Parts: sequence; C-alpha cells; structure tokens
Amino acid sequence: MTKNEVLQSKQSEFSPFLLAHPSAKIDFIDDAKHRLAIIGAWNDDSVLLAIDTNSKPLSDALNNVVLLERFSAIFHPDTQEIEFIYSALPLSSYLSGREFTFDLAGKSHKCRYAECSADLLAIAGCFRPARKRTESDYRNLVYIEPYVRMQNDPKFLERFGYTKPSSFWVSNVDAAGDELYELARHLNFYMSYYDSGSPNINLVDQAIDDPSLTPLERYRHKSFPSKIRASRIDDELLHLWHASLRGDEARKFVYGYQILEYAAHYALETEARSRVRKYLSAPHVADHAEVVIAEILDLLSDTKVQDSVKIDWTLRRAVDPKLVWEAIEKHKEFFAEDTVFDGGVTIDALVPKSMKGEDFAKALPKTLPIALRNIRNALSHGREARQVRIIAPDLSPANSSKFG
Repeated sequence: MTKNEVLQSKQSEFSPFLLAHPSAKIDFIDDAKHRLAIIGAWNDDSVLLAIDTNSKPLSDALNNVVLLERFSAIFHPDTQEIEFIYSALPLSSYLSGREFTFDLAGKSHKCRYAECSADLLAIAGCFRPARKRTESDYRNLVYIEPYVRMQNDPKFLERFGYTKPSSFWVSNVDAAGDELYELARHLNFYMSYYDSGSPNINLVDQAIDDPSLTPLERYRHKSFPSKIRASRIDDELLHLWHASLRGDEARKFVYGYQILEYAAHYALETEARSRVRKYLSAPHVADHAEVVIAEILDLLSDTKVQDSVKIDWTLRRAVDPKLVWEAIEKHKEFFAEDTVFDGGVTIDALVPKSMKGEDFAKALPKTLPIALRNIRNALSHGREARQVRIIAPDLSPANSSKFG
C-alpha cells in the first residue's frame, strides 16, 4: 500500500473516535516505515498512541470510549461510568476494596477502586510520550504502559512490583457539561475530608499546554553570560522567589506579589537612607542644621505612605516598560480585552488594541499596578460579602498522589 493508502485506511478504521474527538488526528511519526500514531488524544500534545500493524484492539477501544480532556480518564457510554486512570502498583491497604456511594445534587454515584478495563489496557499499551512531562502527567498512562508491555514476563512484574492496573470508577455520570467537573471537585473535598491520605482527581488545566501561547524569550540578554557579578539577595526575597516557582498559578501570583510588596517596603526606605546620608555628609551641615533637619524630616515622611503608593513608586523605578511590552505584545489580543475570572472578578483590559510600545511606557505606571493589585486582592481576600466577587484558584492538587 502507498503512504496515502495506509493513512486513509487507518483514518477509516478510527473514524468514530476521530469524529468524536476533533483535537485528535492520525499522522506519520516515521515516514520511512509508514508508522502512524494518534496525536492529540485528550487534546494533549504530550501523549502519542502508536498504531501498530494490528491496530484493531486500539481502534475497538477508542471507538467505544470518550477521552475526557479535563481528566486523565475515559468515559464508557455503554455503562455511563467514568474510569479515572490510577496505577499499576498494588493498592495500599487503605484503598484496596474501598467502595462507597456518593450522593450529590440528587444523583447517586457508586465509587470504587477496581481493576482497569480492557479498553484502558489497549490504549495504555500503545502509549508513547511525545514531549516533556506536563501537568497532565501523560494522563497517568506512563504508569500503566510498562505493565501492558511486560505482562507476560512474571519476573519483570515481580522485580518492579507491578500488578494488574487499577482505576477509580464512578457510576451514573454524564460526560457532557460542567456537572462532571463539579462532581470531581466535590469528590476531592469529601475524600480528603474523610481520609487525609486519599488520592485526588487531577483537574487538568488545558490552558497550560496551549500550543498557541508564545513563550517568553529564554535569555534576558540574548545569551547566557560568561561571567556573573552577583549581589547578595535578601533571604526573605529568595524564599519568596523559590516559592513562586511551585504550586498552582494563583499561589505563584500571590508569592510574586509578596516579592513586590517586600521590595517596595524596603526600596523606599533604602532610597531615603541614601539621601539622608548624603545630607549628613554635606560640608555645610553644621552651619545649616535646621534646613537639613527639615529636609530629612520630609524624606522620612515619604516612607510613611500607603503600601500601594510604595508599590507604584517601585514599579516606576525598577520595571523596564520595554520588557513588559515585549511580553504583552506577543499576546496583545488577550491583554486588549477585559478578563473575566472564575468567581466573577473582571480585570479591565491592560492596553487598547491600538497602543504602541512608546505609548505603553507612559501608561505602565497607571495601569499595571491597578491590575496587579486587583488580582492580588481577589485572590487573597476571598468572598467577604455576598456581593463581592473573587478569583477562584486553580484546584489542581499539589500532592503527588493523584489520578484522573
């Protein structure tokens, strides 16, 4: 068969799956050998599903299930069950045999840990990592694939502790709409409430892996320097910076804003000290003591302003508008529209669509501090009154024990 005939044959074989999953496609991963794979399963570019010569087990599985983009899970329409992918390692004594009924919003769901389905085994056996690990953690298939590949080698399974993979099953569900997401969030809360060591369902944020996002420039100054003359950085700032690299996006933002608050508090005082030192070292200080004292008192009064004023001052002094504009310009369509967060908070557009770089330098001190402050307040204060809107944080669990 020609290359095109091979492709068309497989597209026909997998047509029910492809029609139900517009983000997925079949393409060649090895042109010379006409090797094909499904790309974009779960709308996740980190996952490849290799199509072997005998692809019927994979096509039968994929044509019978729905891959849920917001979870590492598959939906079985025939039984109305969701199978959250878990692990091929033995279940702990706490989870083995765990089964419970979960009632929410008038619906009753049977929840249990049990062996995974034949459909999942067929899918996992074809899994290949396509790129670096993402928040989806390869949809947990990376933990199932070794078992499928080596299931006929008892010595391998015993050596690495593999057993038949398990899934977390939830019955009586509808794969469409937001109800499933709400169900997963409530399950996470109540399972953790009654068992502090319970695994959580991983709520995948699709925006994190959005290929349309243009990354920032890797190098601050075009290349890595051959020599760095470092200055000592305050320990508190270093702790905050390290913390800002981990956790969900809401937490990262709050830590980043705390860096700004900390720097603003001490930057203004440092500036005042420098100028006071300059006044006191002047040769005429003894002859004009009253004038110098008045000027010093004025300087000290400047340090007693509100924190918001200190932050505005720091941003004007320390932030290069060109660097900020470079980041904004790459996604200008986004920043030129109002942003509505889950929870109801709306942040006004940061720039108008017609704005140029030279105009942004003038607008930066007015628009950026307000936007940052509003986001920080909405994240930190929560809902203090019924009419107050908030920003709902990213609910992806931070612990390593997770599934789905």
